[in-house]
Amino acid sequence: MKKSIALILILFGFLLPGLAAQEPNPDLPEDDFTRITYDTGDSVFSFGIGLLMPLFNSDNHGNFIPYGKQLGYGGMGYIEWNAYLTSRIRLGLQISGMFAQTINKNTLTMVPITAKFSYLLDFYPLTVPLTLGVGFSFNKLDRLFEFPPILKPGVGCYWSLRGNWELGGQVVYWWIPEIHFRDLADQTRFGNFLEISLGAVYHL
Repeated sequence: MKKSIALILILFGFLLPGLAAQEPNPDLPEDDFTRITYDTGDSVFSFGIGLLMPLFNSDNHGNFIPYGKQLGYGGMGYIEWNAYLTSRIRLGLQISGMFAQTINKNTLTMVPITAKFSYLLDFYPLTVPLTLGVGFSFNKLDRLFEFPPILKPGVGCYWSLRGNWELGGQVVYWWIPEIHFRDLADQTRFGNFLEISLGAVYHL
C-alpha cells in the first residue's frame, strides 16, 4: 500500500508544476479572477490517478463478505471526455483501469468503460461535480475473464486555475454486480470498491 501511495504522489508531482505554471491572460489584470463560463457545446478533457480500496463483496442472500487480506489496495487511473449540455450538466465517456494483487500473488485487473453524467455545483473558484457512471468492466483474474456491468456514483472538488485548467480530486464508489442464474445463483456476488483520486480538467 505504501508503495502505491508513493508512486501516485510522485506521478502527480510531475503534473502539478505544469498545471500551476499557466501563462496569465494578457487581456486581464494580474488580480482579475473573472470567471470563464461554459455552455452547450463546450467540452473538457480530464485525467487522474489514485487508489482503489476493496471494501466488501455481498451475495444474493444479503450477506457481506469483507475482502480482508484477500485483495490488496489497487492503483488506478482514468481518462475521460465530456461535453456541456447546459452550463451545469456534462455528459461524456470515461475509460478507467485498476490493478491489485491477491493474497495468492495473482493480479486482478479491471478496465471499466462508462458513460458519465455530471451535475456541477458552482462555488467559484471551486466546482463540485456530482457524477454517475454507467457501463461495463473488463475484469481479469489469473485465467478468469468476466464482463460485468458497473455503476459508479461519485463526488469531486476542483479548483479553477488561470487558463483553462482545474485541479482537484474525487471520491467514487464502484459497484460491480456479477450475477449468475439457476444452479450457479449462489455464486452471485456484488463487488464494492472505493476510488480516491487526484485529477486535472482541461477545458478544450
